Amino acid sequence: MKNIYMKSAVALCVLGILSGCGMNQAKRSANAAHKIAIENHQGLLIEGNVSAALMQFPAVVTVVDKQGKMATTSTDLHGNYQINVQGMTAPLVISAKEQGRQCHDESQQMGICLASLYFPSSGHMSQSARVNLNPLSDAITSHVAKTAGFAGPQALVDAKTSAKLSKTSYQQAIASIHAVFGKALVAFNLPKQFNPIDSAAKWQPQASKFYSMMWVNRSYQSSKGVPSETVLSDHYFRPLGVKNRDGQQLPVDLSVSYKKQQRVNDAKYRIFIVGDSTASIYPAFRYPRMGWGQVFQQQFNPSDVQVIDGAQSGRSSRLYRNEGWFRYLSSMMRPGDYLFIQMGHNDEKCNGAKASRGPIDVANLCTYPNTANGKMQYPKDQPNMSFEKSLEFYIDYAKAHQVTPVLLTPTTRFKNAHGRTQTPIAYGHLTKNNSNSGYAFVGNYSQTIKDTARKNGVALLDVETGTIVKANQLGNANWKKYWLAVDPNVYPFYKNKTGRIDKPDSTHFQQRGAQMVADIVASNIAANAKLANLAKYLVKSQ
Repeated sequence: MKNIYMKSAVALCVLGILSGCGMNQAKRSANAAHKIAIENHQGLLIEGNVSAALMQFPAVVTVVDKQGKMATTSTDLHGNYQINVQGMTAPLVISAKEQGRQCHDESQQMGICLASLYFPSSGHMSQSARVNLNPLSDAITSHVAKTAGFAGPQALVDAKTSAKLSKTSYQQAIASIHAVFGKALVAFNLPKQFNPIDSAAKWQPQASKFYSMMWVNRSYQSSKGVPSETVLSDHYFRPLGVKNRDGQQLPVDLSVSYKKQQRVNDAKYRIFIVGDSTASIYPAFRYPRMGWGQVFQQQFNPSDVQVIDGAQSGRSSRLYRNEGWFRYLSSMMRPGDYLFIQMGHNDEKCNGAKASRGPIDVANLCTYPNTANGKMQYPKDQPNMSFEKSLEFYIDYAKAHQVTPVLLTPTTRFKNAHGRTQTPIAYGHLTKNNSNSGYAFVGNYSQTIKDTARKNGVALLDVETGTIVKANQLGNANWKKYWLAVDPNVYPFYKNKTGRIDKPDSTHFQQRGAQMVADIVASNIAANAKLANLAKYLVKSQ
């Protein structure tokens, strides 16, 4: 088992995913010349290492204490840092971010951001200490921050004080890390009781390989428009450290990720999906809710075509990019791949007059559709808020990297022209102004996708039309077997939540519905001459 993980690290090095792997001579020379800028320190020092896949160094490290005192330094090109904390009061909040990037404004491009904590064993600082920052330290900090009433680790960092933090919560979080990641840590020749925060420098090479196997990001709190709890996934966006259908938190087994990696490396073609909650991967405890991308692999022989579903719930085409999800997804692409782009559900959230979160949605999610004549619409000097322009970011990236972009219209909501959950289902991805004039610009999002595909000469899969046809065929009697409308006695997660039989979710799908949409996408591929090379690998065509 240990050899599997070591081979995995080598393979990731070939892919360029491991930080510090394949460093060229120029970077080696630069790193030798770059020394941590430390004054002639007297007193207490905090030192450690910052490590996360794709994170760029040097990074900025900031320490904040209980009284709000702050100190800042930079890492070297390997993520090592050292800082004087003389006169500070524990506990300490330590954060790291990439230079030139920020961690809290969802309306702008964000970098990879990490946080960690220091609680001295004696209750007060009397000697120097080691504090590392990495995906697991961020998850620990997230737990402690949430327990203290913060939205997540970044909200704690921005609070600029550690006064509310509980050492008991900190110890519980570390114990949880051991329970969930212990098996995987041992496979990387790390101790089962390895502490990702205070581990000695001798463990760093193996720890860095371990951290390189996962993506770290923060969730999005839509009600406030801010980053919230830490999200960990493997490179194929499978959630890590989450509960199963029975509510049990099972140990992480990264051998599953390694096997997926081998198949992805060997496949003739790979399909990468940019999308929202209708396509994304869901953890087992939310079963039977599924995104169509989660089951799309079934449409292809896995030895020929591999699907990498990077879709993220609650994201628009703009927020997906700003939060760094596309940075992770695109890092795995190679010439000959396909990039499927399906957005719209959350881009439509442009009603600035909507109570509570209207301005937040406009700031972070909204992009505006084209006019009926196909002309882009956006506020003055803000072309990034054009839906067409936002889609073209992905198209341009794909073409520049010899990847084939494919645009998909969004899935339909099970609603008629009057907004009721009954047939006939109508085209619904369009906006009209309201009595409060909440929309700066209005229009048809699916038509904008079609306009963008035509203007850029890329393949189009009209999923909205396909799902409308299927919805009307199912009718009022059967649609709840496909969209999310489940018995909460069978699936207790949905008690008191939207998605149960008496309060159905007309947007999202259960397993049968996800498979229905995947079938529609596959049928569209088979019918599209621009995708003939891909279509011949569909299971139903073989």
